[in-house]
Amino acid sequence: MKPLWFMFLVLQAFLSVEFSWSQNVNTCEIGVPDPNLYVSELTPTGGTMKPGHKLRFLCGPDYQLDGSKEIECLPTGQWNASFPSCSEKCRIPDIPSTVRITSSVQGNAISKGDTLSFDCRQQDHIMQGSSTSSCLGNGKWSTPPPECTPAAHCSAPPPLENGDTKLFIRSDAVHQTGDRVEYICQNKYTMDGDPFKTCDKGVWKGNMRCLKPCTVNEESLSEHGITFRFGDITKMYAPHLDHLTFLCVRGKIRVGSVPLRVQCIDGQMTLPTCE
Repeated sequence: MKPLWFMFLVLQAFLSVEFSWSQNVNTCEIGVPDPNLYVSELTPTGGTMKPGHKLRFLCGPDYQLDGSKEIECLPTGQWNASFPSCSEKCRIPDIPSTVRITSSVQGNAISKGDTLSFDCRQQDHIMQGSSTSSCLGNGKWSTPPPECTPAAHCSAPPPLENGDTKLFIRSDAVHQTGDRVEYICQNKYTMDGDPFKTCDKGVWKGNMRCLKPCTVNEESLSEHGITFRFGDITKMYAPHLDHLTFLCVRGKIRVGSVPLRVQCIDGQMTLPTCE
């Protein structure tokens, strides 16, 4: 059996080692959390926590937790995740009487990331603005609520140079948004673009034009010393993009760089010359 003094020395050495180890243990600091954040599992020590200790969080009414619901103190003296914060939920915005909310909403507090959808109460109204808005957090919405106003009507469709509407339309006719009118070009003229114009909130939208044909008559033929290759005629119309082929009159030859076969481009055609 060991003497008593020896046992005392062993105990003293053990306590010294344990005290030294405890002095070197890292602790985690709490810091200053979000004022709307509720923290559970706090210890009486208050500002520091030992490794392995966990904290749980909850936000106050009308606030949403951003971050981890639980964090743990690591042996390194660091938390395994950042302290969360509390983001204020969005209040349902005031909307005009002509607008209604179509998405399902419970209560007056909308969480971050949730979206509201809007529609006009009357079918003949037009929405001005975005039909949806998302809660960005901290009470902010991505877009303001829309407005709904009566649709503007269109008066008689505008005239088309060298063309007309396919059907007769009274000058005092009133057209609703979405109504379409079809145009046609005069004989030998070529339609360029969509032949329809559409009424859109009081404005006719749509672009088209009637491209001109080319005319070659007896006078032009005589000036250039040419004749038509096909047919014994003195006047011809060539629609836009069509070609005409010529011959030099007997006894003459072609001069210049213009070929004997030429194309009509919106009423313009450069004729060949024979001398």
